[in-house]
Amino acid sequence: MGKKVTIRDVAKLAGVSVATVSYVLNQKKGQKISDATRRKVLQVSNLLGYMHSSLVKSLVAQKSNSVSLVYTPTDNALRRAIDMRFFEDLASTLHGVGRELMINPRMLKSTVTFSDAIVAYNVTPLVFRAIGNSNFIPLIGVNVNINDPLFFQINPSIQRLQNLARESFGHRPCDVLYLPSEDSELDKALLAAFPAAIAIDETSTLVNYLTSERRLPVVCFGQDIFDAVRGSKRDAVLFEPYPKQLVDKVVEALERTISKTDAGNKSYEI
Repeated sequence: MGKKVTIRDVAKLAGVSVATVSYVLNQKKGQKISDATRRKVLQVSNLLGYMHSSLVKSLVAQKSNSVSLVYTPTDNALRRAIDMRFFEDLASTLHGVGRELMINPRMLKSTVTFSDAIVAYNVTPLVFRAIGNSNFIPLIGVNVNINDPLFFQINPSIQRLQNLARESFGHRPCDVLYLPSEDSELDKALLAAFPAAIAIDETSTLVNYLTSERRLPVVCFGQDIFDAVRGSKRDAVLFEPYPKQLVDKVVEALERTISKTDAGNKSYEI
């Protein structure tokens, strides 16, 4: 059995005093506590499983065995296709452990109801924070850099991408056709590893590439880009941003955070 969570643990992780935690959880009147601090205390209390408060208990009283996925809609058909594959794989894997996936468009200030946890997929860090501030159930990020020990973040690995390019093409130069993320920091990290990488921000960008004179070998993000590049008689290799190992890690993270056994590393690149 893990160490019992105390009010001091909540205060330390929330960055406030024990007294402030007590005031928030016991809903003491007449205390000058900001909304941001109140939300942080409630969020930390719930995530740590500190249940010594009727307020926190009321936030987590009902279990639904469902997980909400909040994401950023896109007009990019290639991005939508790879998103849908991830959603289907995640839904199937969650179903295997007795949970159902509820898919929602981006929600900035709305409260997610009837779910035990939220997966925020391909959103900006600002949107992730807004979702966290509006909800007091476990929240994890996929394809977004949070860099906060409170939350799991699970992202595609640039090292895996580099290894694939090296194993496939040796030291030959190659093109990388990638799908841009909502989090610009993720794209900056990719461009640091592959400065000439090409963002496929819409279908016409891919068409322009395929009709160009460039004939370098190509690393392709996702099956649809790979099929199109191979159809143009180019040397190509498929990079799956969200392989089974990543989906499995998302489900593992959900189980850990819902059951309050989420101590340890929470940042993964797969």
